[in-house]
Amino acid sequence: MPPLFENSFNALTLLPELQFDRIRVDAAGEVHTGWPKTAMIGETVTGPNGSTVLFLQVSERNESRYSVFHGVDIRISREFDVASGDLTAFLEITNLYDCANPCCTEYSFLPNGSLASRESHWLPLVPSLGAVWRF
Repeated sequence: MPPLFENSFNALTLLPELQFDRIRVDAAGEVHTGWPKTAMIGETVTGPNGSTVLFLQVSERNESRYSVFHGVDIRISREFDVASGDLTAFLEITNLYDCANPCCTEYSFLPNGSLASRESHWLPLVPSLGAVWRF
């Protein structure tokens, strides 16, 4: 099976849209099984001469998964008539309820030579204001 499909996941996406005269509300909600994950483990071993060596072991590719991903994005926009064209002002919020969806593992070496790992997360809540002028 091609690598693209060997680790497919279950997903549900909702894209509701509401229109109130010149105001439009769009949302996107998504839930899917967690992203595939390949773990790396480090073991520090002291050699016979007292030197320290770090052995790294990598798990099978995409052996496990991060926890379930879920999020909601929203966009509220309003259209205005202007002398020359149309103006749309909008507010967009990515990750509306600020869910800390795990996506990645960051590895670093500690001063004692051992390997440390830290799970990082997808985007936090990100608000954006903007305007589009069509003429």
